[in-house]
Amino acid sequence: MRTIPVTFDHDEVTVPEDGEADIQDRRQTGVIWSFARFANVLALPNVRANKRITSLEPGGHRSAGQTPEGRGRRAQPKGLRRMIQLSHEEFDLGLVPEAGGSVAWLRQGGIDLLRPARGRLDAEADPLEMAAFPMVPFSGRIGRGRFAWNGREIALTPNFHPEAHAIHGHGWLSVWDVTEETDASATLQYRHDADDWPWAYLAEQKFVLSKGGLSIELRLTNLSAETMPAGLGWHPYFQRGDARLFADTTRVWPPSADKLPGEARRPGDGEHLVSNPPVNSLSLDHAFETRDGVVEIEWPSRQLTLRLQTDGTMRHLVVFAPPGQDFFCAEPASHVPNMVNMAAPAQETGLVALPPGETLVASLSLWPRLVSASAKAARRATAG
Repeated sequence: MRTIPVTFDHDEVTVPEDGEADIQDRRQTGVIWSFARFANVLALPNVRANKRITSLEPGGHRSAGQTPEGRGRRAQPKGLRRMIQLSHEEFDLGLVPEAGGSVAWLRQGGIDLLRPARGRLDAEADPLEMAAFPMVPFSGRIGRGRFAWNGREIALTPNFHPEAHAIHGHGWLSVWDVTEETDASATLQYRHDADDWPWAYLAEQKFVLSKGGLSIELRLTNLSAETMPAGLGWHPYFQRGDARLFADTTRVWPPSADKLPGEARRPGDGEHLVSNPPVNSLSLDHAFETRDGVVEIEWPSRQLTLRLQTDGTMRHLVVFAPPGQDFFCAEPASHVPNMVNMAAPAQETGLVALPPGETLVASLSLWPRLVSASAKAARRATAG
């Protein structure tokens, strides 16, 4: 087996370049697995019109390197790949399928666009120390892991000790299979069998590098025989430094004492992201709704601007900016955390009731670009 050198935390290690991946044919009769722009749109009464759902037949910060208490142990499927490295022109992407289908790094010309992974890069890696990880079949917390659904009482096992909540679903704590891979793209897949989450489902991530940056498509297919609550999200970490954060937020759910979203309202002082505030001035663990699904992050000292663009499915955003840390998170999601326990309508919370055999699709892209000083000043003057 050939290996490639990877410089990480000032040490050089080797990882497999072409290990045995279990490549599966994912074409099924009447279904073409493709980018989101080819997805069929179904009009469901309890789903916003911009949610994308396609049909598929049912079937087929802890110490790095430790499995923290309460998170469980990852199953080991066939075709494991310790690491995947993709590249296209000046972009490089590192993926660790065994560590929750996580991203280890995203670089442009050797410059990190995400906070790079810290620690080991294998099945024992801590997803919270990675550059990004997926959130399926829900994003954020479900209060005490409990909710009612179609007359059933659901009790999920808490997975983030010592909290009593269930958080971020299953994907981030599971091993993902590699189903497709080229020099510049890869598809990861995770299949969940019914357990205390009593619905089987199939989750996929497709990563594609192009000359502009990175595109990601997330898919969640209900493999069970009944409707299930469904959500998608992506949890990136960004280097803080002198970063400024912009998002056109229209609504905010500030956290209550138990870290669950409170009542929705218009953004107040310290929550107006449209003014492009310095991240160091923020103290947030808040859920927002955005007008257009766009997030922009500027690092003036690095002369770098990163645009995170989502589709209509992921117009919600969780911003986690803890004081005194060297990172922050801006997490696009299809819904508000704890949406299954909210009295507000699904059109507001983003809750999707996903029928059997249907697929929820979401996409996002990360495009680095340079913005002139005059353009920045003009936007801030307009926002003010």
